[in-house]
Amino acid sequence: MCCNVYYDLKRYEEALSAYEQALILDPGSALAWNGKSNVLRKLKRYAQALLVYEEALRLYPNLAPFWNNKGIVLGELKRYEEALLAHEEALRVDPKSAKAWNGKGYVLYALKQYEEALSAYEEALRVDPNDVSIWSNKGDVLRSLRRYAEALSAYEEALCVDPKYVYAWSAKGVTLRALRRNDEALAAHEQARLLGHNSTSA
Repeated sequence: MCCNVYYDLKRYEEALSAYEQALILDPGSALAWNGKSNVLRKLKRYAQALLVYEEALRLYPNLAPFWNNKGIVLGELKRYEEALLAHEEALRVDPKSAKAWNGKGYVLYALKQYEEALSAYEEALRVDPNDVSIWSNKGDVLRSLRRYAEALSAYEEALCVDPKYVYAWSAKGVTLRALRRNDEALAAHEQARLLGHNSTSA
């Protein structure tokens, strides 16, 4: 599908046109609905992406990825309560969706419900222990709870999975600084800088 090629090349306007053409030819294509909405997300046209997910869910109400992606878009729109419901619907359809558990955790974190967010991230990691973003998200919520040693362990788990994960290096540096391990913090920030991070904040 040429739309996927455009998407992979980050030529998002062309990808959007291609997905729209694909939907004219096959209005029931789940792949095309998902692709169109993902492109709109990349273009930060979240309100339009939400409309597309809602249309897709009318056709495919039992596809967990559509519910999860709807939750992500609602989160971007800061409609957190609705986002939480969407992620929970994704989990009703597929209780073992690591992405849905991660999405639920992200929304709970945004709502400052840190203990509940932590539980969601732990569920996500039970399903997929090799997702660096979930380990980093767990680290972030532990850092918000000022459980710095545990946060550090989470970032280090992320770096075990992907030693070039820039965010985890930067967040590790912030956490080490909170633990007053300043030399190690500087080293972590330097590693983040070498990998392309332009700030010592995380």
